Amino acid sequence: MNKKFTYTFEYHQNLYRDTENKKISGVCAGIADYFSINVTVIRILTVLSALTFTFITFLAYIAGTIFLKPKPFDLYADEEDEDYWRRYRKSPRNTLAEARNKFRKLEQKIRKLETYVTSKKFTLDREFEEMGKH
Repeated sequence: MNKKFTYTFEYHQNLYRDTENKKISGVCAGIADYFSINVTVIRILTVLSALTFTFITFLAYIAGTIFLKPKPFDLYADEEDEDYWRRYRKSPRNTLAEARNKFRKLEQKIRKLETYVTSKKFTLDREFEEMGKH
């Protein structure tokens, strides 16, 4: 039995080195993934920073390479899961509002379903269906 490991909230909130999209060690790609920014923008900012603050930028990049763990290959279950967590990290409040809205819509559907199941029409439809089987 092969059971898929599900990552917890804390794993999705961590900053990782993105070794799949790396140019050197994946630090820029990890930062871009975490903040949902185009990786090219982060790389350009890193180069500009290196031109201005060479030692500090180099030290920060080395520290990121050493201390940031590589992003797990199976961190996201699918593209929808990845999209959700990127949106969540970018704007937790909006993501929570989206979740509330989805739950409201689900509750409305469940209420309609309950109304139908407890109605006389459902009982009548069910009796006709039973008659059709015999």
